[in-house]
Amino acid sequence: MTRTAVVLFTRDLRGHDHPALAAARRDCARVVPLFVLDDRLLAVSTRRTGLLLSRLAQLREAIGLVVVQGDPVEQVARFEPDGVYVSEDVSAYARRRERRLRERFALRTLPGITVVPPGELAPAGRGCYRVFTPYWRVWRAHPLPAEVSSGPRLPEPEAPLSALLHLGIASPAEVARGADEDLLRKLCWRDFFAQLLAAEPELEWRDMHAGRRMWRDDPEAVAAWKEGRTGVPFVDAAMRQLLAEGYMPNRQRMVASSYLTKDLGVDWRIGAAHFREHLVDGDVSSNSGNWQWVAGTGADTRPNRRFNPKRQARLHDPDGAYVRRWVAEPASLSAARIHDPAPAECRELGYAHAVVPAANAK
Repeated sequence: MTRTAVVLFTRDLRGHDHPALAAARRDCARVVPLFVLDDRLLAVSTRRTGLLLSRLAQLREAIGLVVVQGDPVEQVARFEPDGVYVSEDVSAYARRRERRLRERFALRTLPGITVVPPGELAPAGRGCYRVFTPYWRVWRAHPLPAEVSSGPRLPEPEAPLSALLHLGIASPAEVARGADEDLLRKLCWRDFFAQLLAAEPELEWRDMHAGRRMWRDDPEAVAAWKEGRTGVPFVDAAMRQLLAEGYMPNRQRMVASSYLTKDLGVDWRIGAAHFREHLVDGDVSSNSGNWQWVAGTGADTRPNRRFNPKRQARLHDPDGAYVRRWVAEPASLSAARIHDPAPAECRELGYAHAVVPAANAK
């Protein structure tokens, strides 16, 4: 039996249904659960950092998690482990960390970040699926992972179901085991983007299909979009919610992303960086994958798809309650007018009228 093992916690902040922790406890006489804070983690969304620190405190109390700050490899080395266990992840940062750990220690990677491990499902002759529907078919038929006995179940904090998954507070496999078809499909999208980034890590910032779009340089339009003052109420409400709460619903994300890329003609990478900075659930693979999907440079087989913000608003906010909650200027308008205020109404209300979109963004 291995004498001492370090379980390096990353985006798997739970005590239960934790394959790396369960394997270490089965194989080793002494297990050190360790989390290493670094400047990259602390520099992102303040709300995400707050949720992270709260969860670390819970794990410190429940399983004796050791929390330190510094370089992950050097901090692991302090314990002189005979083996290191870590949940497999897909970002460029996580893979560099894994390579460095493997150079110095006997490293074992286990599932825990996704439902189905990246690379487990692949089409014949290719490293990954680049279209969602074929992936969904094989993913849906694949047996779900069995629950593993690892440690105590801790109470989950108040946060969106996606932030809990992003930090691994909720077990993706456990969520899948109790999910309906709609939620399973969302979990599959999450796995789809993870396996895609694992196979092609440059897709974090590179177009999957280069040359589909010509982008405009328009700092004024970008600033208006980021601050929620485009004059399109549904888009502005979404962007103001993002700044206030570090979150917005999935439909609003698609509409706001489509408006930036398809209406304003602005490079999706600018929007993706803004989302990463503010979202409490800012997952690398899902963020980049979804932005490329909306922009038409990624996995979407309909690259010219556009979400009309006024039509989407009428469908998903018919009485204007969502807009009224986040955008004070047009709140007095009727449900019939609030999603499409006239220029004169905007001026009277002190509400910035729509930023002029790109006429020929392609």
